[in-house]
Amino acid sequence: ALASRHEQVAAALRADLSAGNEMTQFTAAGILASGGLADDSVVAVLSRRMNGEFNPASLGETAHLLLKAGQQNSRAVAVLGDALTNSHPNVRNAAAMALGRLEKPSRTILNGLLETLKDPDESVRSTSLASLRKVGLQDPRLIDALSALTIDSVETIGEEALNALTVLLKPKAERDLLAMLAHPLSGHRTAAVHTLALRDSLDPETVQKIERMKSGEERPWVRLAAWEAGMLIRERHYKLSTADRLRQRADSLFQAADYAAAGQFYARAAGILTGQEYRYTTRSDSLQAGLASFQEARCAARLEQGNRAIIPGLQQALRLNPPLGDTLRAETGRPGHDWGKLLDAPAFREMVGK
Repeated sequence: ALASRHEQVAAALRADLSAGNEMTQFTAAGILASGGLADDSVVAVLSRRMNGEFNPASLGETAHLLLKAGQQNSRAVAVLGDALTNSHPNVRNAAAMALGRLEKPSRTILNGLLETLKDPDESVRSTSLASLRKVGLQDPRLIDALSALTIDSVETIGEEALNALTVLLKPKAERDLLAMLAHPLSGHRTAAVHTLALRDSLDPETVQKIERMKSGEERPWVRLAAWEAGMLIRERHYKLSTADRLRQRADSLFQAADYAAAGQFYARAAGILTGQEYRYTTRSDSLQAGLASFQEARCAARLEQGNRAIIPGLQQALRLNPPLGDTLRAETGRPGHDWGKLLDAPAFREMVGK
């Protein structure tokens, strides 16, 4: 009886798709799409709404329903793909935003999003860039498209494109990035410089090449990137050397059983490696900062300070350097370890799996 009732409701809704006013049709289509009943007649109503409405909120709702419908009917996703070329920027923007939520977009959809990176409307370019980053596209054409966007007339879009390029280029070997410094497209050169500056370490030859680009590069925006890269490299060198000196001092104080002073130096080292005064933190920085925080917590434990002083430091250490969790579990499995005072704390037992 219940199934029969559902069938009756669905039949009534389908009747509304071709009867009544536009709002009645849209409401019926939305209910059917949300209920997994999106046949071609539902998609047709949503398509008319998508291409005949210019209000951003309404377009967003329609695009969402088309995504829902696309789970049962691929024509709904095709409607969104076609909307990328609509004459109204609000329609293109809503379509680009919705398509970024697809788990596995087709080649046709990806091609459409790549094309909208050249859209005359800045909001559409920005949304398309965000959507392509969400779907994780790995395509040589994306590198070229993002390269062109790095000099977009809208500064924030250029910055977004540069950040996206850096993510794409990050896995590349240093020699490949070094070769990109001579690429004919200035966006590639800019991104290569930016990516190299974020490496844990660089060959001296690479650093010298970046230094020469400060004056030898013909494009002013690439020269600016080289100057910024040089600053980042110098900051990183200073950060690492300062943190290293602090850790050495902390280790010396720890060996001398001056745990209060050692803890302070470990805390300063961790703060420098992850502090806000520096503009980026690499994975190596995080691992080293985690180790310093771990030793800071050990100092607090040896001083028999309370849980409130020790557990937050340990939690930070394991967040920055997850392998330290194995170290902690191994230590607590041996007699006479440093962490005995914490064994009654639920948060600590959770960390060590006891």
